[in-house]
Parts: sequence; C-alpha cells; structure tokens
Amino acid sequence: MNNPTLKKIQSSPRVMAAMGSAIQLLQSKGFIDPADTKPPSFMKLMQMMGDADVKQAFMEVQKLLKEEGISFSPTDLSAFMSGGMAPNSGDSNAKDGEKDGLFKRIASSIKPRS
Repeated sequence: MNNPTLKKIQSSPRVMAAMGSAIQLLQSKGFIDPADTKPPSFMKLMQMMGDADVKQAFMEVQKLLKEEGISFSPTDLSAFMSGGMAPNSGDSNAKDGEKDGLFKRIASSIKPRS
C-alpha cells in the first residue's frame, strides 16, 4: 500500500476499531453487504446519510481521525474504497489482500449477525 494516509489509519487501533464499528452498523442496518461487490446505490447512500446512528458513527470516526492527526482527502477515500492505493499509482506489486482495499478488508473481518 503506497497511500500514507491509509498506512496511518491502519496503524491506529482506535481509528480501525471505530471504522469497524461503523461498517458493522452499516451491515446490521442492511446498508451494505460485504458479499456484494457493487457500491451502494444513490438511494442507499441517501438513506445512510439520513440515518442518525450512521451519522453518529461516522462523526466518531471523523473525530478520531482528527485526534490522530490524519487528514482524509477525496483521493484517500478513493484509495480506501478501491484498492488500498492511490488511483493510477501503478502499484502492480500489491499483495492480494492489498488489492482488496482497506474498506473491504475491514468489512470482511466483521462476522455477519445471525
């Protein structure tokens, strides 16, 4: 992974835990499905943004990012969602897990509720 912001996020247990909790919340509310490789629809995104619990969870993530001194740009978001590296970075040497992106790795580590 070549993205320094994603490296900082991965090295912060507090941020990783908060992100894991936020993703678990999205799963429990049916907003995301780790088995589905497609991004959420526009309507689903609007529903997420309107949910008070989701807002609170992501406000907590944002607060922790700020406390850890981590600035999260649109380029970082793209790297987070796609491949764990900046778009067009040309990192063809990424390991298999890194090609999945940090978001997918966090989501896949969360067990679905029965």
